[in-house]
Amino acid sequence: MNRVDQNSRSSSIRILGLLISRDTPVAQIPDIVFKEILAPTLAATKACGDISSQAILTPHSLIMNAFTIPAKSNSSSATVIVKLSSEIIRGLVFKHKKDSLPEINDSSSSRIRNKYSIFEDLAPSTHALFRSFADDPRVKSVWTYSGQVRFRTKDSDTVYKVRHLTDTVDTVVKPPSTPMNH
Repeated sequence: MNRVDQNSRSSSIRILGLLISRDTPVAQIPDIVFKEILAPTLAATKACGDISSQAILTPHSLIMNAFTIPAKSNSSSATVIVKLSSEIIRGLVFKHKKDSLPEINDSSSSRIRNKYSIFEDLAPSTHALFRSFADDPRVKSVWTYSGQVRFRTKDSDTVYKVRHLTDTVDTVVKPPSTPMNH
């Protein structure tokens, strides 16, 4: 069931940091997402030749659905889920987001970071699996690619792929035992 749920999200993204609240009219959300996220990333894709410079891309041709998940606190921005018209467009957003989206000075860490955070829209079970790896003190970094959790440990540069919802750092990192030959 989780694979089916994750596959149904294969063209969706989750955006944090947009100035969209529960009071923002639903009809305005696609236009805000297009202006703040898609237009800059698509300009970068055109500039490097990933899509034709002649392509005419509009909010309603790229966005199938966009809605908010209410924030848990009285935040000025809500999480926005966007279902894009294709996995190709989603892939281009991920490829170009770092270099094309605006940056801000994060006063809490004294670092420059992207103004918006964009992630894969994970199924609840995949998200829980992701969190379990992220919370493991042995894990240096964890991310997802096409709904599959991947990670590196602090003592290795090897990229490990998580294949099952029951996997743990121990089961993925340790090679399977082989039966002894007598």
